[in-house]
Amino acid sequence: MSTHDHHDTAQRLTSALNQEAETVSTDPTALQRIQRRASADGASSRQRWLLAAFGTAAATAAVIAAVVVIGDQGSPNPSTPAADDPSPTKAVQSPVEQVTVPVV
Repeated sequence: MSTHDHHDTAQRLTSALNQEAETVSTDPTALQRIQRRASADGASSRQRWLLAAFGTAAATAAVIAAVVVIGDQGSPNPSTPAADDPSPTKAVQSPVEQVTVPVV
């Protein structure tokens, strides 16, 4: 498409939207009704968000704790040399475990 085609399309779209906007009639009480509805649902909505936030935080903490516990099992402590290791500077390679965590 050329620049002229884009400009022509934009003008047509603007014209169509302006024509449609002229047909809209507003209700003077609409804002008050929306505000009443929003304030009535506001408390329960805040409670749902609060519960969802706490649930997400608890699930995240549980996943982190599980990863730490599973990750610490089977991996030797690199700061303390093993009793049969005469060289404390020897590199220790720990096995890598893959953990699948379900998404909540």
